[in-house]
Amino acid sequence: MIGVSGEMDSLPNRVGAVGLKQFHLALLRAWNRVREWNRCQWSDALGLLGLFLFSFGVFYRTLLVHEGLLLMGLAFALRIKTLEKGVMRDPLLILSTAFLLFLLIRTYFAATEFKEYQSLVLEGMLKSFLFGFFVVFVVGFWMNRYQGRWNELMIALFAGHVAKVIRSLDWDTFYTGFDLIWNGAERLRLGSTVNRFGLWSDVILFGCLILYRHIWGTRTHNNKFIYWSRVVFWMLVTTLAGAGLVFSQSRSAWMAAVLILPFIFFSLFYQTKKFQLKPVVLIGVLLVIVALMTNLPAVAKKRLLLSDNPFYNESIKIAIDSRLLLNRLAWEKWKERPLVGYGPGTSEVIIKQAEGEYAIVSNHDHFHNVAFNIMVHLGIVGMLFYGSAFYLIIRQLFRAKKLGRIESHYFLFILVGLALMMICGLSGEPFGDYKGVFLFGFLGGICYESKFLSHITPAKPRVEITNLLSPARNGFPWAS
Repeated sequence: MIGVSGEMDSLPNRVGAVGLKQFHLALLRAWNRVREWNRCQWSDALGLLGLFLFSFGVFYRTLLVHEGLLLMGLAFALRIKTLEKGVMRDPLLILSTAFLLFLLIRTYFAATEFKEYQSLVLEGMLKSFLFGFFVVFVVGFWMNRYQGRWNELMIALFAGHVAKVIRSLDWDTFYTGFDLIWNGAERLRLGSTVNRFGLWSDVILFGCLILYRHIWGTRTHNNKFIYWSRVVFWMLVTTLAGAGLVFSQSRSAWMAAVLILPFIFFSLFYQTKKFQLKPVVLIGVLLVIVALMTNLPAVAKKRLLLSDNPFYNESIKIAIDSRLLLNRLAWEKWKERPLVGYGPGTSEVIIKQAEGEYAIVSNHDHFHNVAFNIMVHLGIVGMLFYGSAFYLIIRQLFRAKKLGRIESHYFLFILVGLALMMICGLSGEPFGDYKGVFLFGFLGGICYESKFLSHITPAKPRVEITNLLSPARNGFPWAS
């Protein structure tokens, strides 16, 4: 018995030793293969890592986005010799170079004129350039390289939003003041202004509704745990996005959602040429759940001037009047310098220095309208740059759809996301926040990715890289 018990006691140790040895051998095999990578394979790995950092950091942290852009830029530079000449002559890249030159000139003159506000001017220049075309170009290039990773990139984007919400939430204040949020007396912002937070929630909510099958994945016998984990994650993201949309009390985000919802139903029916019950039921059930969980009727009643409290209604009317006054101020300032504007990042300075009837809006930092901001900053020339870039990006999206190079649900999500941003931009400035700039870069990158389908000359690797268990998809072991 003693001998038997001794053998039984040693069995777990033997199993553990075998498992540890197999893990060590697997790591050794992976390391040996990594050491034999060529420059193209290293650049692909850096590009994929940068793309995931960028996607996760869009809502979570600006530093992660910058690190992701740095890695993608470095990987692109390593790939230059394998690219066709057409990439370097891409119209979006040429436009980006010309726009950067224009921005540098305007930034110099604006920083000279507004010496006390040079930090605002420099930050405005950076946001204007990133909102321009460079981010779309770089992200689009690597999106094209990893079309099979779009579902995981969407999960990373949504996970960044969830992490930001959890990180920004002051739990003590939330618990003690939840009744104020529930009744619509206070608005939820969580790391952004209330209107921008409403827009982020809007985009994510519709992304979950349109791409639910892509987020869930395919259920098989071997991946039940992963499948249900993704379903639970989807439910968490959808719930947080719906609650964020309601509790932000952003009228522009609500209006955008109401306008976009019929378009989504029409698109889904048009694609299949028949009535689809499952998406309709799913969207309907989710909307009812969100309405019940967030006290939507009571919140909307106060926010839409239906409250019985005259003081609350009057405060909303004052806010609307101030928006209209800001638009009028922007129009007057644009007429003073219609061609090239005052320079990037000067909205806050101009508003603070406004006098007379405009003094009552001096607490604002932008004109609550994307077009007016661009016109005041960069004039007609800036509007032409942006208009040309948007035309190139949207044209490429519809070309990809026509040629079958983009999946229909992703096509719909991109259109919806961009439409939401533009609608909210009529009464706000989503691109005044880095989250809005990088969200546009993410969506625009998917629009433009098909531009690079024929621009990569395949390099012959020195050794065929394979996965530890199955063939690799992108030249490195963990890509399958």
